[in-house]
Amino acid sequence: MFNITEKDGYLEINRRGSLFARYVYTGFLKPFLGPVLTADGHSFTRADDHNPEHPHQRSVFVGHGEVILEGHLPIDCWNEPKDSGIIEHVRIEALERERFVAQNLWKSRDGTPYLDERREFCFADLCGAVEIKHKIIFTASYGKITLGPTKEAGPLAIRVADELRGDRGGRIENAEGLVGERECWGKVSPWCKYSGTLGGRQVSIKIIDDPSNIDYPTAWHVRDYGLFAVNNFHFKGERVIEAGQSLSWNFKIIFSDIG
Repeated sequence: MFNITEKDGYLEINRRGSLFARYVYTGFLKPFLGPVLTADGHSFTRADDHNPEHPHQRSVFVGHGEVILEGHLPIDCWNEPKDSGIIEHVRIEALERERFVAQNLWKSRDGTPYLDERREFCFADLCGAVEIKHKIIFTASYGKITLGPTKEAGPLAIRVADELRGDRGGRIENAEGLVGERECWGKVSPWCKYSGTLGGRQVSIKIIDDPSNIDYPTAWHVRDYGLFAVNNFHFKGERVIEAGQSLSWNFKIIFSDIG
């Protein structure tokens, strides 16, 4: 069903012979998966790569706004001011028909390495939907890391297409039946979903937290303007990764063309 090929600066993920998504790892301060497309070519995610409004929120991305390496100043790998941190693509570790693994380095602008990141995507066709198993591993390879209690964090985040925004007719809901930003923001739930009409078709994006994850079930940082992120840091506090240790998360993302 899927075929992944490496191009110049990105991976191309095809589904049933048509483009489903790209994983872009050059030309930006953070790698991202996007755009992510419906079967008829509409983008579930915000596909304009240089939008002046929250330009750092590109499609499906990983980030954290307060990363502290012991003995060093914090870096911001969520926003992208002139002194922000950088998530640098290192290599594609594995590339298969329905799966790839990327290695990234989080570092300061002066080149100081802060942590290593391993990002894995596995794609499955669900007949009208695509399920992505997404694993993220942070390793404190260069000393103890503190991930601060910031609102601007994921680790996983999605910027949905403008047509799906909550302030433009889209719908945010969680497993407890709460609806809208006011009810869902900061609430704990095993899953959350953004849905709406795209190209005349009802579509949805659902993120499912995994019971193996620390602080399960997660709190949600969801906004009517289109941000859709998991975030325990702002709501449950900082996390420390001791030198040489790792912290991992597993999520499922379901992009559905049938609501």
